[in-house]
Amino acid sequence: MRVADSTFYSNMKSNLGVRRDDLARAQEQALTGLRVNAPSDDPLAFSQARAHTAEQARAGAYERAITNTVPSLELTDTTLGDVENVVRRIRDIATIGANDTLNGNDRANLVQELDGLKQQLVTLGNAKSGDRYIFGGYKDGAPPFDATGVYGGDTATQQVEVARNVMMPNGVTGDRVFGNANGGQDVFDAIQQLQDALTSGVADDISGVLDPIDSSLEQVRTIRSEVGLQLNSADISLTMAQRNQDEAMKARSKLVEIDPIDSYSELMRASTALNAAIEIAAQLPPPGLVERAR
Repeated sequence: MRVADSTFYSNMKSNLGVRRDDLARAQEQALTGLRVNAPSDDPLAFSQARAHTAEQARAGAYERAITNTVPSLELTDTTLGDVENVVRRIRDIATIGANDTLNGNDRANLVQELDGLKQQLVTLGNAKSGDRYIFGGYKDGAPPFDATGVYGGDTATQQVEVARNVMMPNGVTGDRVFGNANGGQDVFDAIQQLQDALTSGVADDISGVLDPIDSSLEQVRTIRSEVGLQLNSADISLTMAQRNQDEAMKARSKLVEIDPIDSYSELMRASTALNAAIEIAAQLPPPGLVERAR
């Protein structure tokens, strides 16, 4: 009979230990709000939750990349607007200069104004967003344009990953805006042609420069529209990245978090079960069993 008593009390002690473990687990869940804290709690849920956490982090990285890109694109759009205004003024000068009523001094003043407009274009071409030259492509170590308007930047447009295996251009390169890349019109060449024509004073020569100037103007407008599309794309990509973050967070939450009401109920159940086990153990002989069980 002594063996049976020993077994009985051993089982009672084991039961008290289980109840204490249940209460400790319920208390931890109530404090952390998590149902799964370790692989042992639920191996499948833990593994799936890690995958969702990785997806959330990845989407967060895309969001940050897009957010960092937007100011540069906005500055590019604004700068292209300024470039467009300058080229419009250059066109106005060509129209004014073709007037036969102008004298040599008048045309000399227009030539001088063109020098200033050319320098404005160089300054705009070397605009920076932070440490990055917005028209320099991947070359950030030096201004893309020298004082004469010669382009020395990169011909490759920077790319930003906005989703898995999805790249978005970050702006445009200066050779496409101001130069003759892809068969375009070099605006600095057009300015030089206009200055030469104004110096010669031949009205037909001055009027003849309108075509390359118009080509430059249309070139800037087209590229500005392209940057506008990039801004729209960035906005859409940002929304998608944020949505993916939210979805991954919700999916992980369903796997590892516990409902506050369920958590409270489980805590009460575990506490009640432990107290009941202690009361039963305290009523059993021999005296001191509860202390030894603890």
